[in-house]
Amino acid sequence: MDDIKIIGNKKIRKGDILDAILLKRDDIFSTTKMKYDKDAILELYKSKGYPDVSIEADSIEQDDNTVLVKFTVSEGNQ
Repeated sequence: MDDIKIIGNKKIRKGDILDAILLKRDDIFSTTKMKYDKDAILELYKSKGYPDVSIEADSIEQDDNTVLVKFTVSEGNQ
């Protein structure tokens, strides 16, 4: 896996989200880990008072056989 992108996070720092997930840069990609990470981000936001948060998780295979993982966050109201 080449990179992890987090889009749409305004209220919680990217570093805090990266600390909460299993996937790390240069790890071997797994859809199972990506699903757990989506749930972990949801729980992080809910614990910070964002009950309406929604997360989309996508994996994009790159030309060099690496994978880009993208989490798109819709924070909703606190």
